[in-house]
Amino acid sequence: MSKLAVPKWLVSTLVLAPALASALTIDFETRESRLDDGHYAPIPGVSFSNAIVFVDEDADDRRPDIGNGTGNFGRAPNTPYGAMMLYKPATSTVGAVVSFEPGFVDEISFWYSTINTGATVTVLDASNNVLAQSGSGTAALELLGSDDAPFKGAFSDQEYGRYNKWAFYRLSFAGIGHSIVFNGTVLNPAPDGMALGDFFIDDLTLTSAVPETSTVALMIAGLAGLGLRARRRT
Repeated sequence: MSKLAVPKWLVSTLVLAPALASALTIDFETRESRLDDGHYAPIPGVSFSNAIVFVDEDADDRRPDIGNGTGNFGRAPNTPYGAMMLYKPATSTVGAVVSFEPGFVDEISFWYSTINTGATVTVLDASNNVLAQSGSGTAALELLGSDDAPFKGAFSDQEYGRYNKWAFYRLSFAGIGHSIVFNGTVLNPAPDGMALGDFFIDDLTLTSAVPETSTVALMIAGLAGLGLRARRRT
């Protein structure tokens, strides 16, 4: 009986497969609209609830595919047009939920803008168990304040968005996450009973729990070659 020789490169590929999955970023560069309606699908498997995208009101229709906006923010990092905000019934306690059906691992990161009220981020698994939460054994999201307007922004030297200071945040966890919940103080509700959160989120990055297609193909090719080698030795 022959022994099955496993190439070192294949062992490394199998062990490191999760790490080879690429980071996925949701940049919210889309037209101003509620995200619950499903018009914005930046990554297959992503869905939203209690969330809305605003476009920087100073963008002045520079991108026709995105259009004008009414967003009261400025100087959003990296991708300056759109940012996400909590949008829910004023009586609801549920935050803005970003779900990723395949699952994600290791950590999430994003940019956020607050002024003088707090916000939290929570990672949940498929059964809605908490895997990690800001401020619970981890750093809390800070109150960043606001620079006086007008200020120099991404679109002009005189911009006026109130949410104009941003900070980067990273949250690590063990297990497989399936949803991310952003919650916090809401502003006064509109006549229809809906209320906006008092913070913005942008450039949400996560790592899929499923390896990239190219990684899977490499593993399958390696296993096929391994089987052929074993047959030749019998």
